[in-house]
Amino acid sequence: FLFRDRPALRVSSEDVNLLTSGFMQVHGTAKTIWSKYRGLRWFMFSLLWSPEAGAGVVQSIAVTFFTVVMRFSGLDIAKTSLVLQAGNIAGSFFSKVAVAKVNPLNSYRMALLLVAVSVGTGALYLDGPEKRDSVFGFAAWWGFAMGWTYPSQRVLLCTLIPKGQETEMMGLFLFTGQILGWLPPLIFTIMNESGVDLRWGLGLIAFFCTLAVICTLPMGSYQEAVGSAARESNAQRERALAAASLPGSKPTPSE
Repeated sequence: FLFRDRPALRVSSEDVNLLTSGFMQVHGTAKTIWSKYRGLRWFMFSLLWSPEAGAGVVQSIAVTFFTVVMRFSGLDIAKTSLVLQAGNIAGSFFSKVAVAKVNPLNSYRMALLLVAVSVGTGALYLDGPEKRDSVFGFAAWWGFAMGWTYPSQRVLLCTLIPKGQETEMMGLFLFTGQILGWLPPLIFTIMNESGVDLRWGLGLIAFFCTLAVICTLPMGSYQEAVGSAARESNAQRERALAAASLPGSKPTPSE
């Protein structure tokens, strides 16, 4: 009721219907990202390996580790989760400072490296129930690192996406981050069933985060990535305006 009229962002020819236009748009956007947005393309590759499912992926592995290796009870795991969430809040506030100081790309890289180092250190140190009191310190460290990672990640995304396609890009962002969300738990399960020390399984998180950092290296500098996205976005907008002025083109109802 409160929405006001606004001009269309996209136009489509008369031979395209609503059933297929969305799929065609996403397909075209994916091709454009691959060919013209180098920074955004490698950022998407990084998302494949980052723990984008968040505490869901990390906790699914950590809960098994705490139960089997550290002999935690359900109450102990609940306490650890609260400490993890408290660390998340602190890390989120710190992310605001880091993004302003070192730019979103470097902040994202540093946060992922902190996740890798903290989880890797925990996997090496936590080797039995006699060190159970140290778990809460590591949980705070892990939570801080993840709380730093996700705000930096989203700020970076917002500065790299083409203007006028924010909703579409957010959908691709969520989709890309979930594509391999099942892989770390699957590998962890296979290792567990094969009798491999669960500390190696916990270290998987560090491996995937390090791989995510490596995937950001071809992005180049942050300023270059943002500048390239802005130039291509402006060019795309001009092409859309030119197409809107052609006869036989009209906006679809969804636009």
